[in-house]
Amino acid sequence: MRNRQAEDLAAATMLGADVLWLEHPEALYRGAPAYYQDEQSLFGAVYPNDLSLDGVIAEQLNQIHEKAPLAALYAPLGVGNHVDHQLVCSAADRLAQQKVNVKFYEDFPYVARTAGALEARQKALGIQMEQEIVEISHQPARYKEEASLQYRSQIPANFGTEDRLRQLLTTYTSSIRRTYPGIQIERYWTW
Repeated sequence: MRNRQAEDLAAATMLGADVLWLEHPEALYRGAPAYYQDEQSLFGAVYPNDLSLDGVIAEQLNQIHEKAPLAALYAPLGVGNHVDHQLVCSAADRLAQQKVNVKFYEDFPYVARTAGALEARQKALGIQMEQEIVEISHQPARYKEEASLQYRSQIPANFGTEDRLRQLLTTYTSSIRRTYPGIQIERYWTW
């Protein structure tokens, strides 16, 4: 977990962002024995003993919101069904329902791996969503790419190589608005 926090800090520093870690271990480290012992469980239903984390995280996010009420909160949409992403999405949804400015991002690389994964997650949530498009083509060359490369521990399992990460990221961000070749886009969802 310290390695992942170091990766977070490196990426955030590169992007000029602040970091605040909540004191919840990642899914692989919760439970004795661990609740999520294989990939199928890690990308499946949230373990019953973890369901209370939703409310705890929502309260922590609300406290952050109260200290910075004009700030947007960014949360995973839960595409791909990683249990940690599902829990944070659910917690952030509680704030979105209170009209807090929450922007849900498309979980990369999961959204790019399986055709229809985004639509399946949206259908599962059953919430009317509005998209927000942000062009990132004008950002300094490879800015998002270089920040993504700070997550060295994730590259082998998720991409194989750094070149594959770059390729998949460029392909995905360029695919959101296919009518404008060469334009790279990030898309967020609100409700």
